Amino acid sequence: MTSRWGLVPILLFGLAVGLPAENSQALPIYLDIFTDNGIYADDLGMNLFVEVSGGAVDQVRFEFHNDSSVDSSIARIYFDDDLDLLLGIADNGIVNGPGTSFSEGGSPLDLPAGHDLVPVFEKTLDFMASADEPPPTNGVNNDPNEWVAIIFDLVGGSSVSEVVEGLEYGTLRIGVHVIAFPDGSSEAAVTPEPATVGLVLVGGLMLLVGRGKRH
Repeated sequence: MTSRWGLVPILLFGLAVGLPAENSQALPIYLDIFTDNGIYADDLGMNLFVEVSGGAVDQVRFEFHNDSSVDSSIARIYFDDDLDLLLGIADNGIVNGPGTSFSEGGSPLDLPAGHDLVPVFEKTLDFMASADEPPPTNGVNNDPNEWVAIIFDLVGGSSVSEVVEGLEYGTLRIGVHVIAFPDGSSEAAVTPEPATVGLVLVGGLMLLVGRGKRH
């Protein structure tokens, strides 16, 4: 399993000091590969992340990037929303960036190997999007200029801050299916495990306390 935590503490520090996500810049959250189908599953060159930000009123935007040094393509994106914060993908909610072409739905209907996770990753309703044919070409390839965004309407009374908190605690998870590795394999990745995120949060708070004592 790969792990990329470089910018996650920024998200957690913001939560710790009470900064509202709606008024902050996009918060990057890294996705960890949890399958082991080929030789690139644990490659340190894999760098998959989603930026979370506020959209229009009562909306949240998830923008996916693949800044890996290994040839690969994000082909499918899944959401597991146990807190019922997301109402559904907004009208015209798939925003294709340079080099990408995604549409709602697709197959497989569930995140590959998602049932091997604890807790099991179960896609909520039809909360998924897939690269159009051919997926290696239209997916999010390992190119810093490529991205795709999915905008969700929020359930009434929900906020972007609650979405970020859900991702922090694992009550809202995002999974991606990554294909077209050089060895022909594909892998699945998911937003970080709750226990690991909690450790980062504790470490971040200790760092902030330590800095406060020095000033």
